[in-house]
Amino acid sequence: MAERGMPRMGTIGISILSDATGAFALPAATQLTKVAHELGYQTLVKITEDDKFSVLISIQALIEARVDAIIMTPCSFGNGAGLRQFQRYSPNPLVLIDRYLEGFEVSSVVSHDRVGAGDAVRHAFELGHRQFAFFVSVAGLESVVNYRSDCGCSTTNERVAGFVDGLESVGLIPKEQMWSFSPTDPILLREASRTLIEEDRKSTRLNSSHSSVSRM
Repeated sequence: MAERGMPRMGTIGISILSDATGAFALPAATQLTKVAHELGYQTLVKITEDDKFSVLISIQALIEARVDAIIMTPCSFGNGAGLRQFQRYSPNPLVLIDRYLEGFEVSSVVSHDRVGAGDAVRHAFELGHRQFAFFVSVAGLESVVNYRSDCGCSTTNERVAGFVDGLESVGLIPKEQMWSFSPTDPILLREASRTLIEEDRKSTRLNSSHSSVSRM
């Protein structure tokens, strides 16, 4: 409990989606907490599963804790789960990290996923690669498919669009390349990536939207 007369330290709530490798969630939460403390705020961190029910529970807990602001990663196919809830019950700021949502007037901090994915394809083409395989992980899928028009979140959609941009910019036809859209479950993800590598004998370059594939 703060001593009488001491100013109240503000609290920032952080709700970030978990990932199989920890390549994003833990480093992001750590850095956000570090910067918040430097600015005089304490943090309350929730790391959730990538589904709307987990996110809703996380946001509800942060609202009940009366945080002064929330930084969050929206879930895949969640249609803004947690955002409307926070905007309805709290007048405090809300910022999205790593993903943006169409139809919501809320600030977002994202990377240039589309540009980066396109550059990766062009760089590989300059190195001599002409046959590509693309491995994309999609939350909510139950089995592997070779086409998916909507991957459920802006990050993955932007990366897929970047892969297509890169192929078209060097004169390659996207449909003639190998594509595999897989569930995010770690076991299914590994099995799907191994199957893709074993069955696809023509591709010389594998591009993936999921960091765990590079560690297999």
